Amino acid sequence: MPHRPLKGYSAISFDIGGTLIKPFILPVFEVHKKFIHQVCGDECSFSDEEIADAIDVAEKEVWELVPEKDVNYFFSNEDWTKRNRVILRTLGITEMLDERASHMQTLWTEILAANPHKLKPDAKEVLEQLKQRGYTLAISTNWYDPRELLTSYGIYDMFQSIQFSIVPGYCKPAPYMLIQNAREMGVNPLKCAFIGDDIKRDIPAAKSAGMHPILIVNEGKEITPGDDGLTVIHELNELLELFD
Repeated sequence: MPHRPLKGYSAISFDIGGTLIKPFILPVFEVHKKFIHQVCGDECSFSDEEIADAIDVAEKEVWELVPEKDVNYFFSNEDWTKRNRVILRTLGITEMLDERASHMQTLWTEILAANPHKLKPDAKEVLEQLKQRGYTLAISTNWYDPRELLTSYGIYDMFQSIQFSIVPGYCKPAPYMLIQNAREMGVNPLKCAFIGDDIKRDIPAAKSAGMHPILIVNEGKEITPGDDGLTVIHELNELLELFD
């Protein structure tokens, strides 16, 4: 279905994972579940709800160790291993806890190395055309420092503002990074749009920042829009219809 152009916008901010870059091939929860069963063997008979609760406990506990003012805190393998340890401990696994937590992290490292990030096929062309049309572009991502990755794809110089954080309070769904984008671009947030693929993080962040929210729905996912203020697309090239 053709899109009605969005008028009055001069800047566009983008999420990275699942938006400019192809989404991870496996759901993160399913990978967690697989690895937990793998390292626990016969001891493992946990429900999805028990695993999800243990992951929530681990996230809260590990984040308490993060320096409060370090917006760009980087999680080391040691940090992730601590998180794995909390997950297993919460599930009641106590024997060989350190070895199993380390094994889980090794499995994560291997699967990430086997599935490198790939730029979506139309991403670079869409960004170039938006720049040619006079739009100022930015990045707001719940990732580690993406600048080297963006440089490797030849798109780093297209963005006037790059914000990144995985720290609660700074990362999405908080509006902090998006507001910083607007400030660095010298644009009123009301003149900005934000494109992301996560309806629970990206869309609330955009709305809280005063930006127009655009949800990109990747293949295999479904969305039933219930918000007249939300624009939904399925391919990045649809942005060229929205921003003419």
